[in-house]
Amino acid sequence: MAALLRSLRRSVTLLNTQTQLPISTELRLSTSVTDDIDKPKGPNDDYIVNPMFYNRNPRTLDFMGLSRKQSGWVLQAPYRNYYYKIIFARRNWNLDSYILHSSGNIVVSASTKEWPIKKFLYSCRDITAAKCIGTILALRCLEAGITHVFYDDMLHEKNSKKLQAFLTAVQQNNLILKEPTEKIFPIIPGIDYDSYHRIEDNKWSDDIQH
Repeated sequence: MAALLRSLRRSVTLLNTQTQLPISTELRLSTSVTDDIDKPKGPNDDYIVNPMFYNRNPRTLDFMGLSRKQSGWVLQAPYRNYYYKIIFARRNWNLDSYILHSSGNIVVSASTKEWPIKKFLYSCRDITAAKCIGTILALRCLEAGITHVFYDDMLHEKNSKKLQAFLTAVQQNNLILKEPTEKIFPIIPGIDYDSYHRIEDNKWSDDIQH
């Protein structure tokens, strides 16, 4: 029995000696920990991100279809039930394109009258110019947060090559010519006057004094 215990103690001591780390490794680990502690912190190390995000961009409601469109213009031409409408116009010497808001204001525009665009064009009224302002208008819309627009085909000539080049350039630059469907929620009145009167269900007891 004593010999067995001696052999067990011998094996345990051998295992302990094999599992010990060398001195250089221990020193290396200790220096790495001290380096992380002594490292200077940046100005944003103690910055805590607010988990609540408040979006103050009103175009988000238009993007989700929650904003109300103008109604009551079913028989009116041109259509007015839109958020943003894209318009392509040909002038005497130039080509104009702009995004018209339902309020009547122009929010984004691009035209060959602009010198940064005009100086790179051979002509301000050809198909290349139409494709150029279509590309620029789409990029400006995306920078402004407008990704969907309404296109009214009743206002333009469908067989126009300039118009087709303009629309193709707009769609190739990820501007969608269809607005999201307006979400109409059921109207829940604050007080339902058609329901039964709550007092009628109460059973009134006679006030009898004994």
